[in-house]
Amino acid sequence: MRLYEALGLTNTASAADIRSAYRRLVLLTHPDRTPDPAAHAQYLDINAAYEVLSDPARRAAYDNPVSFTASAPAPTAPSHSTSDRRRRSASTTYRASGARVESYTYESSYLRYAPLGKTICKALLIFSLMLGIDRAWVLTYSQEKVLSCILHSSNSRKGSSSYCVIKTQNATFQGPCMNEGEGLTIRRTALFGQVLSLESTDKNQYGFPPRYWDENFIYAGAGLLFVAAMFSTAATGAWPGSAGRRQLDCAVMGSILAIVIFWFLATH
Repeated sequence: MRLYEALGLTNTASAADIRSAYRRLVLLTHPDRTPDPAAHAQYLDINAAYEVLSDPARRAAYDNPVSFTASAPAPTAPSHSTSDRRRRSASTTYRASGARVESYTYESSYLRYAPLGKTICKALLIFSLMLGIDRAWVLTYSQEKVLSCILHSSNSRKGSSSYCVIKTQNATFQGPCMNEGEGLTIRRTALFGQVLSLESTDKNQYGFPPRYWDENFIYAGAGLLFVAAMFSTAATGAWPGSAGRRQLDCAVMGSILAIVIFWFLATH
């Protein structure tokens, strides 16, 4: 019998034998103790078997389903209707068993990939730490010169927009148009090269004030919400505990937030 085989027992095992086998096997196959996907699947089978065999009524129905059905009050309908009901009962039992197997397979898939999800969450925590270090580690360049300034324009239903991509000796960023050779003082993060502010040391012909730009989406304002959400999601997924759906869901959500943050880092 499959349920007895899952616990390594025969159908003559006592209730004490079932409890003992269950406790021993659960300790060996628990997801917190081994990353082996086969052990995770066995863990689900062990729990499913114990759920049935630990209950006397359910065990009796499993051991002898025919006699269990026959113990019901005798019907008054003709004998062929009894056969029909038994076939319907068997069909219902089969569908229920199929649903349980599908559920166990679904959970087994989560357990199989849960270690990968936990690893991704740990990597996202490291990325969050790097963002924090980058925001705190700011370099100041007071003798920068504009090497190039390229104008980019785009048209959409909302109208047209334009911006310039400015390149200096130590930074490349988007901002207002500037003259080549213009002197700047730039504050830039050390790891990801995000320009936090810049100030002109020369007079600008376009009439902009001395301080052209002093904002960064990821490190100021609403962008911090993305970083905070990624950190909290990754911390939840990496938190010690039973492997399963939590790790994968957090890994997927954290990865989406990380992609958004990478996009802002690359385009600002």
